Amino acid sequence: MQSALSQAGLAQRFNQSDLNITFFLPTNTAFFTMAATLGISITDLARYPDAAYTTLSFHQVPFAFRIADLAARATAPNASASFPTTKGASDTITVYISPNASPLTARLKGASTTAGITEADVPVGAGFANVINNVLVPWYESMQQALDMIPELASTRDYLRATGLMDAVNATNVTLFAPTNAAWQGIAAELGLSLNGTGPNDTRSADILRQHLLTGQRVLLDSMFPPPGNTTASAANGKNLTYTFNSTSGSFVLMTPQWRGLNARGTPDGTFATINTSVVRIRIGSDSYLYLLNGVLVPAYDTIWDVIRTRPDLTSAAYAMQTISQVPALSNASAAISVFVPTNSAFDKFAASLNLSSTLDLARYSNTLYIALVYHILPQAVRISMLANDANATQTVTKLDTRMTASAPQLYSQMSVTTAAATPAALAARIGSTSATAQLVAADIPAGAGYVQVIDTVLQYWYDNMEQALNTIPTLSVLRDAIVNAGLMAEVNQPNVTLLAPANIAFVGADQSLGWTPTSGDAASQDTLRYHLLPIKVLLEPSLPFNPSTFTAANGKALTLSGTGTSAPYYATSFLYGGATLSDTNLPSDGTAARINVWSIPIGISPHAYLNILLQMLVPTYTSIAQYITKDPSTFGLLVELMRSEGSVYNTLQDARVSNTLLATNNKGLNDFALSLSVTNASLVLASQSAKNAVLRNAVMVGSVNATTLNVDATWDTRLGPRTLRTDRSSGQLQFVADQTKASLATPNNVAILYGRSYVHAITNVLVPASVDLKQPGGAADVAPSALATALALLGALALARLAD
Repeated sequence: MQSALSQAGLAQRFNQSDLNITFFLPTNTAFFTMAATLGISITDLARYPDAAYTTLSFHQVPFAFRIADLAARATAPNASASFPTTKGASDTITVYISPNASPLTARLKGASTTAGITEADVPVGAGFANVINNVLVPWYESMQQALDMIPELASTRDYLRATGLMDAVNATNVTLFAPTNAAWQGIAAELGLSLNGTGPNDTRSADILRQHLLTGQRVLLDSMFPPPGNTTASAANGKNLTYTFNSTSGSFVLMTPQWRGLNARGTPDGTFATINTSVVRIRIGSDSYLYLLNGVLVPAYDTIWDVIRTRPDLTSAAYAMQTISQVPALSNASAAISVFVPTNSAFDKFAASLNLSSTLDLARYSNTLYIALVYHILPQAVRISMLANDANATQTVTKLDTRMTASAPQLYSQMSVTTAAATPAALAARIGSTSATAQLVAADIPAGAGYVQVIDTVLQYWYDNMEQALNTIPTLSVLRDAIVNAGLMAEVNQPNVTLLAPANIAFVGADQSLGWTPTSGDAASQDTLRYHLLPIKVLLEPSLPFNPSTFTAANGKALTLSGTGTSAPYYATSFLYGGATLSDTNLPSDGTAARINVWSIPIGISPHAYLNILLQMLVPTYTSIAQYITKDPSTFGLLVELMRSEGSVYNTLQDARVSNTLLATNNKGLNDFALSLSVTNASLVLASQSAKNAVLRNAVMVGSVNATTLNVDATWDTRLGPRTLRTDRSSGQLQFVADQTKASLATPNNVAILYGRSYVHAITNVLVPASVDLKQPGGAADVAPSALATALALLGALALARLAD
């Protein structure tokens, strides 16, 4: 012992009478036993002064205590207490003792040896000395012995054995950074590594383990003398390993090259770890060093394809990517992309949903599989843990473009990432697609210039069926309820259809402009809803030329789809539309035209149907009397000219929300009436402004009156006033009787406006009330002819001209 103190340069230190320590002193026999174990003579110990110093430091506790006091306080057999040594705070001596036992029965445990106390509690100056029968060595005889004896390294030991690397770490002049069991448990499943030596990922497992091994290099990391800045060494796998000292935490930090500056536990890619104990020495000369890490250092994958092909839980994805010839693209190390890769179980569920017996059957649908997997690729290197996360919000949703977005800039071409403020770890994120939601199995795996995200579900850019789409898209909730009320969901859910789906705002617009929303389930609602259903698949694709095309809707009426050349937007027009070229600024509000805001949302993976979202509602019937009578100028064109010149009556007939019944004098009737008023000897003179509209007001009955109700002897209110018109059937034929003229029904009649809100009946003559003077001008000769007189005169002239032709 005296010789050892001298070799270690500690003799002078122990000559101090005020030295307040507890020293465990090995006997001469103990030193001889240790030398024999090492296969050297006792004098050879002088060749290892460093070993002598660290060994003796390992036997010193930097304060005084008595073994007898421990025995008095012991409460159970083999009670233990651990004490730091002057070698280092993490290097401890453990004393085992039974209650009330003699101090001589106590024993000690060091790093790799144990000793019994042969003489205890000898007062020496301010401290105590204990004589022990073995040297407590602070080193292990081999790296394998250290791995066997340190319980926290059992997983690293097993993984090294399984991959055949134990001989490499057991050599001399090496440094091993060994992850603890907890470190492996936290990342092994995330990386998809079985590390059992029997799976298809043996190469990857060995690569990860070699990342922790420095061969031919002894790196002593001492917090008292830390290396300046970052130091990079070459690991056994040929890749770099960087270590640095964190002066704030007082610990050493290791990182692999792909570490990009994030907090260690905020990144699940294992690129960052901290040494949580001081160095463990191997063999007496400390020819190798061992450190315990709280994380696993994962070497960067060279390419995204390397991730997919080496993970045993991604073999189905590897097969799928090979099927659609994506291996070259994914093998590009400079590709700054992110790929969301479904696991094997995710592909199994996906194949089952398509009624396939196995994932291998997906090869029969290579085109479909291509589109489905392209949806999983982002054209940018997105790291989930770096996405915006509003600490004041419960969750933050980030929309990300996929590779589909370039050719289909639609809602369904994007995916969403939802992160919660309370859980910043990337694995807490939720990945949302059109009709599927996935959880991250592994996040932010660096691969070349990109990242891989492993997910538990195949993301769907399509909806499984139309009902699912209607239930999922919030802006279609009113339409969904309307379809259910009308009993049309089964028809809408059929394959080979195209649904033009009015958004909620379209229903609001119809209610505001028409005073009607088809949600009641009645016949009118069914007709309108079926007008938005085409019993054929129609793909509106901006990248393909699209010519205006007319289709027959499910209610039997015509509907036209048109686009603007080879780009969006698209429009849908009813058979009633007769306007100019459509634009967003001139869309009518009468239900004859609509803008398609989102087009060709796929239904089914094939797809077997398409969904388009409209901003207006298409109404397959006339919505106002004015709309109807202006549609065919050859029947009512002259009447429309009169109404427009007079003003207010025409405005009333344009309001779809007001119920009216128009007795519409057809062109022939107006011609005949004009001819009956010779321009040379008769003119129509209206004495006041209120009289100017009298004739037209008298032709507008208040309320909705259909042919059945009309065919009676009765007196009717008109817009001219109450009881200003009557119907007479005395001649056997229905006649309309005004104060000065009569008229009969013509064709067309009983035309329903907005499913019976108003009606139009064609008649053969002008109905003139008493307030209009049809006599030759007398005292009124000085009064200028009214607009109606002028118009009737012009109509008469037109009629005569037509007769002459």
